[in-house]
Amino acid sequence: MSLLEVTRRRLALWDIENYHLRDLERSAKVLKTLPIHAPLTGTVITKTALAGMHVNPGDQLYTIADLTKIWVLADIYEYELPLIKKGHTALVSLSYAPQNQYQSLIEFIYPTVDPETRTAKVRFELNNPSEIFKPGMFANVELTVPLGKRLAVPQNAVLESGERQIIFIHHGEGKLEWRSVKTGQRSGDWIEILTGLHEG
Repeated sequence: MSLLEVTRRRLALWDIENYHLRDLERSAKVLKTLPIHAPLTGTVITKTALAGMHVNPGDQLYTIADLTKIWVLADIYEYELPLIKKGHTALVSLSYAPQNQYQSLIEFIYPTVDPETRTAKVRFELNNPSEIFKPGMFANVELTVPLGKRLAVPQNAVLESGERQIIFIHHGEGKLEWRSVKTGQRSGDWIEILTGLHEG
C-alpha cells in the first residue's frame, strides 16, 4: 500500500471530508490545519476548545444541540400520576408570554419520585422551529385530564384536622353539622369527596 493511500485512510478515519482530500491532492499544498465538520446541524451551547489547547481522546470540546425540537420537563405530584399517560397533550407557555400557548405531547414519565418534593418528572416534546424556547428556561405546563363526573367541593370547604378531614353542612337557621369525609383527586380549586357526603 502506498504512503498516499495510507495517509488518505488516516485522514478519512479523522472524519476529514472527501472533498477536502480531493482539494489537498489537487493543490499539493501542505496545510497545518483541516476543518472538522460537526456531525449534525445545530447551535453550539457549550465550547471548551481554545486555540493551542492540548486535548486527549474523549475530551468534550463542543456541545451542539438541535433546538428545533426540545424537551420540557415538568414536575407532577405523585397523587396525579395515575391520571396521566404517555401521549396525553398539554399546552406549554412562557411566564413572560402566557397568551402564546404551544401544544406538546407526553413522551416519557420518569420511573422515580423525588422523596423531598413528592413529584415525578414528566417529559414533554415540543416543536421549537423559531427557537423561542431556550435551554434552562422556566415554562408553564397546562395538562388537561378528563376525570369524568365526580362529587367535588371547593378545597377551602375541607378542614384538615391532622387525623381526619372534616366538612360542615349548613342546614339553615344557623344549624351546622360536621362530617368526616375521605377526599380524592384535586383539580384547581376543587377536591373530590369519596365518602362521607352525597350529592344534594
